[in-house]
Amino acid sequence: MENNTSAAPKKNLTWLDVWAMAFGCMVGWGAFVMVISVVLSLIGRNTLGWFVDLTSFGAIVGFGCTSAAVLQPENKN
Repeated sequence: MENNTSAAPKKNLTWLDVWAMAFGCMVGWGAFVMVISVVLSLIGRNTLGWFVDLTSFGAIVGFGCTSAAVLQPENKN
């Protein structure tokens, strides 16, 4: 059996990687929210308020998961 000595790719994200992911999420989620908000505004103000609250919570969860992924310690074997 051969010993493979090639370097393994890094599994850590840099601050630029995290910033790019967060920016992409904001732009993508914003486009989705804008379309749905326009449609929901025709239904009623209460429905629009509910949707804004829901998407705010979704953004918090999404950014929290991204931050948790960055903060995980590197596995050194």
